[in-house]
Amino acid sequence: MKILLLTAALMSTSVISSELSVSDIQKELVNPMSDVGMLPIQYNYQGTDIGSLETINLQPVYSFEGTENYGVVGRTIVPLTSLDGDSYDLGNITQSILFTPKISNPSDGVVAGGIIAVAPTSDATDDWSAGVQGIYFRMMTPTVATALNFNYVAGGQEVMTIQPVLAKMFSQGSTISLQSESVYDFDSENWNVPVTLTVSQVLPIAGEIFNFQAAVTYNASSDLTEYSLGGSGVDDFAYRLTVKWIW
Repeated sequence: MKILLLTAALMSTSVISSELSVSDIQKELVNPMSDVGMLPIQYNYQGTDIGSLETINLQPVYSFEGTENYGVVGRTIVPLTSLDGDSYDLGNITQSILFTPKISNPSDGVVAGGIIAVAPTSDATDDWSAGVQGIYFRMMTPTVATALNFNYVAGGQEVMTIQPVLAKMFSQGSTISLQSESVYDFDSENWNVPVTLTVSQVLPIAGEIFNFQAAVTYNASSDLTEYSLGGSGVDDFAYRLTVKWIW
């Protein structure tokens, strides 16, 4: 019941996707500042020397009215991780609040900023982490978009994330994107530098809007993951499937 009430509350505060065309939704999906409400469920698979590393991320996105000049977009990441077929364990939950300008021209480039908090909901740490987030987004052409997402948190963990994205949108709701989700851990002094190619499709089903994604990642550097696994090696490639319910 609590989950149903939360879902209803999030839907009531977000832009309704039925007001948007498929091409509009494509542009919202490539825009990290978008205030369209959605519930992504993401499955990640990474082979390692000690078995498969599987992660399921629940990533609801919701928005609030904010002020006259700025909107507020909330993003929650709830990770569940399994190693070598064991039961899924809850990881650290991340909550971000992004303040986005309401009056902007994406073709000129838009900048937004916010705050991030990481709750110690895993066994890895007992301490909270908090930090800042900055995003730059630009529609280079009506069908090509680029973005840069920067995060820094400190406390229980001191971590920096740099995520450049280049996306090309096609007709009938298809999008191809190339991105890197580079992560640097200051405590271990290790990097993860994955390069990910994603194919995405927007589909209306039974009156609802869904987005389906399939991605393959090349691990240009996986030192941080290997460090977290006690030195065990990881495969060069990883794989991801994502379903997004958009409202």
